[in-house]
Amino acid sequence: MKPLSTLILLVALTLAASPQVGSRQDSADKSQSPCQLIERALQETQRIKSGMTRREIEEHFKLDGGLQVRSETRYMYPGCHLIRIDVDFKFAPPTDRVEFSPDDVVTKVSTPYLAYPDMD
Repeated sequence: MKPLSTLILLVALTLAASPQVGSRQDSADKSQSPCQLIERALQETQRIKSGMTRREIEEHFKLDGGLQVRSETRYMYPGCHLIRIDVDFKFAPPTDRVEFSPDDVVTKVSTPYLAYPDMD
């Protein structure tokens, strides 16, 4: 529970202290307090379960930039691009292709963490 408390504190302090962070948020989240935003991000993350598909994840999270691989993919929360998760997938057929399949199945989800978005 301590890492979760640390995450919440770090995000709240970052959002409160940095006007640039607010400019990265989607307009729907600008009226929320930092704690409300963090709570929504945590709720969205907790909804992700093994057996869900990549398609379902991408309804609530955005693919991060940078180099990505099909088996382990980074996503960011659209309300604050500093909140990130890593998701491991089992490949949907055909398993030999490199491209992501919307039917890949979630096997593991990381605890949310803070990081700057990766750029292509």
